[in-house]
Amino acid sequence: MSDTCETAKGVARASTELQQIQNFDIVNLAAFHISRIKDRDILIIDSLKKISSDYAYTIGQPVDYVSILPPVSAPSAPTPQSHAPPVYRPISSLSLYSTDWTIKVRLTKKGEIKTYKNQRGSGHILPLELLDEDGTQIIAALFNQSIDQYYETLHEGKVYLISNGSVKLSPKKYTSIVNDYSIVLDSASSIVPAEDDGKIKPQVFSYVPIGGIKDLPSGSVIDVIGVIKTISSPVEFATKEGSKSPMRSIRVFDDSGAEIEIMMWKSFAVESLQEGQVVAIKNVRVGQFNGKQLSTLDQSIVYSHVSHERARFLEDWVKKQQPDLTKLVPLTLEKHPGERIMVPKHENMYVERGRICGVDSGEEGHKREGDVLHSAGAGADHHVRERVLLRRVRRVRAEAGGQGQPLCPLQPHLRQMQIRIHGQH
Repeated sequence: MSDTCETAKGVARASTELQQIQNFDIVNLAAFHISRIKDRDILIIDSLKKISSDYAYTIGQPVDYVSILPPVSAPSAPTPQSHAPPVYRPISSLSLYSTDWTIKVRLTKKGEIKTYKNQRGSGHILPLELLDEDGTQIIAALFNQSIDQYYETLHEGKVYLISNGSVKLSPKKYTSIVNDYSIVLDSASSIVPAEDDGKIKPQVFSYVPIGGIKDLPSGSVIDVIGVIKTISSPVEFATKEGSKSPMRSIRVFDDSGAEIEIMMWKSFAVESLQEGQVVAIKNVRVGQFNGKQLSTLDQSIVYSHVSHERARFLEDWVKKQQPDLTKLVPLTLEKHPGERIMVPKHENMYVERGRICGVDSGEEGHKREGDVLHSAGAGADHHVRERVLLRRVRRVRAEAGGQGQPLCPLQPHLRQMQIRIHGQH
């Protein structure tokens, strides 16, 4: 491209605007930066807008662009008088072509070390969530030896200067963070504690009002802020590793007039929560179970006391309006006595709670804990689980008095399952 005086080579992100641009069009570079790649300056165009297509030729007599960046030289030893502040850039300026960069961020989430295995071998990964003073978030990850190098340095809520990681495309499956890119940090990267001047917020939320969750597709990962209506008692479930872990559900509502159930898995099931309290949960997944339902992930963060304007608004709203909880619209169907309800699978598991039409099947593998029957089944094939459930239901119906008896509120749902299994229309 040319500004009539100089020409320069650049790289632009794929976009609808870029597809509409032809040779010799005049454009406005709305956002860009310069990166040095192998001693060459490359113009990285983040956003551009077409202005005119009136010309079909080069305007002026431009010459090749001359670098405006200072040459890279060997670092000199700092002098005692040198107190220049570090230079860092916003997260939003990072791209796949970014090199030699530094960002100043707050560590908002330090995940758990996970083991992975793929075609190239196995190893460990430590996921991180970072936030800068512009409110932009990004996912970062440490692998293997880098975890040993930096694990003790990293603390949630602290501020760091992070340099020279690899910018990759972002895996968006397990996070509500809106960013096309993520960062991989290795032994060549630098993570240094920085002064916390208060310019970076403790956390930001991309929350969705509860009433708007009904329009979201299953699998969406969102943030939610709501008032706790009810809290169930914890129960145990068996993980695929054979150990036992707690789970429970809470129902939350907000000023949209809707309420929804949130399944709290593992450590989130023992969070200290109270009815009437405002809770904020980051990274929960939308599911389709008995209507809409939310579930925590390993990447979730639960805030029982959060300083956020939305949380403060809901606290004031509850105190002043004292909403009638009987008029809330449930996005998750209520559980009625005598009804078996499927709770969403977690880590290749499912749990069945309650009873069908008051009939206890007494099947092998079920175990009573109070008034709750639950069984766990592993299996990657969803349709296999449906077949198992259907056989179980038919057996219970037969014991209850024959195939012709209705199956309470679950019959339409099970009929749809049976149609899918047998390929009927």
